[in-house]
Amino acid sequence: MREAEEATLQFLSDLVLAGEKRAVIIHGHGSGKVKAAVHRVLAASGLVSHFEVNFQNTGETKIRL
Repeated sequence: MREAEEATLQFLSDLVLAGEKRAVIIHGHGSGKVKAAVHRVLAASGLVSHFEVNFQNTGETKIRL
């Protein structure tokens, strides 16, 4: 899951540089390991003010910086 964690960190950095305040991360469905890795990074990041699974599509997580 290291790749998912690194990609999430890079995505957050790109969002900050672009001045974006909201985004969606598509982690897909499956075993839940990628989603868990993404959520670990989001929870530990000081950049993210809020995140939640999109309950209309549980393969996505909505984030706010």
